[in-house]
Amino acid sequence: MATTVKIILDTRRMKKKTGKFPVKLQVTYQRLSEHYHTPFELTKDEFAKVNSSRLTNELQTIKDKLKAVSRISHQTS
Repeated sequence: MATTVKIILDTRRMKKKTGKFPVKLQVTYQRLSEHYHTPFELTKDEFAKVNSSRLTNELQTIKDKLKAVSRISHQTS
């Protein structure tokens, strides 16, 4: 079976101080999903913008790091 790796925004857990949500890595194997923490927190708007072509420097850095984490975890699974 194939392993899938997705980057998701966990909207169930909002940080009260910042109003942001944790970004997690969802790994699915044999229909079982596991969520792994990343050091990133984003608002819903920021998470939607991460996939756009024009980004601020901060969002571009986060996007690059998330891609690297996703790539590494997909290679090891």
